[in-house]
Amino acid sequence: MAQIEIIDSLFEEIEKKFKQEADRIFDLMEELEENPHKGKPLGNIGGIVIKELKYKNFRIS
Repeated sequence: MAQIEIIDSLFEEIEKKFKQEADRIFDLMEELEENPHKGKPLGNIGGIVIKELKYKNFRIS
């Protein structure tokens, strides 16, 4: 089981960029808790894995 943390600045940036689709973006990010193998691993910092998700033409880290 993975732990997902969305900081306030990221939340605001996603809401500003995607507006109505922001809820779908957050749902995709929260799906990582149930399915941690989803997404492409970008890096590892102190035991924390950074992953990239694709949504349409966008890549969300």
